[in-house]
Amino acid sequence: MRGVGILALYGTVAIIAASVWLLWIRARRRGGVRTQGTVIGSRSRATFSGSYTSPVIRFATQDGRTVEFASNLYTPVRYKVGKQVPVVYRPSKPEQAILDTALVTWLIPTVCLVVGVPLIVLGLIGLLSGSR
Repeated sequence: MRGVGILALYGTVAIIAASVWLLWIRARRRGGVRTQGTVIGSRSRATFSGSYTSPVIRFATQDGRTVEFASNLYTPVRYKVGKQVPVVYRPSKPEQAILDTALVTWLIPTVCLVVGVPLIVLGLIGLLSGSR
């Protein structure tokens, strides 16, 4: 019975992680300036499940400064150098810009929900069947 409670706990943590990510993205977008950036390179990271990349992007702020940043999210998707991509930045901290794509916005919460909801359901079913 203890194991099924752990499943529900892990599921809850995954749902909370999805919510925190969405709130973080929303906060970054609120008051942010949308512009286009250019992919100038990428960073790579190898894991046990494969190789992932994060695009390095250059964009110009409203006041004409040139800023470069690397996306915080590593994915199997590789952006071509020279590709134009949407960017959101805060005028006070343009170096903390984010890549403003559906992949960046929805990948982490979707994965967390796909994992979290079934874990919660299985944990609750186990807890309810164990209490009879």
